[in-house]
Amino acid sequence: MSIWRRKYDSIQVGRTQYRVEFNWNALCSCMESEGMAFGQFEEFEKMKPGTFISLLYSGILEGCSIENKTFPYSKENFAAMLTPESIAQLSLIFQRQNARPTKNPQKVINKK
Repeated sequence: MSIWRRKYDSIQVGRTQYRVEFNWNALCSCMESEGMAFGQFEEFEKMKPGTFISLLYSGILEGCSIENKTFPYSKENFAAMLTPESIAQLSLIFQRQNARPTKNPQKVINKK
């Protein structure tokens, strides 16, 4: 199994496409900037808006780092440009890149 993907996720900011990578570096960068521990990061649905913006920003910065590009926007300027559609797109990219594969996907039946 290879850890490298052939197709990369990207998003357009302004007039430029930027690669988005929610890898270990991006996650650690977000946690450090927000003063978070690993256990706090598991509750994606309960994440504060500012932390979520930091996560999205870290993913774009990491994609730029991999491609040796500079992202010209500060976190605040980036947040000001976000739309509901772009947030949804970045959320889907995060979920796809961080999905936990299961060996035997089965329906879970709650027994009483």
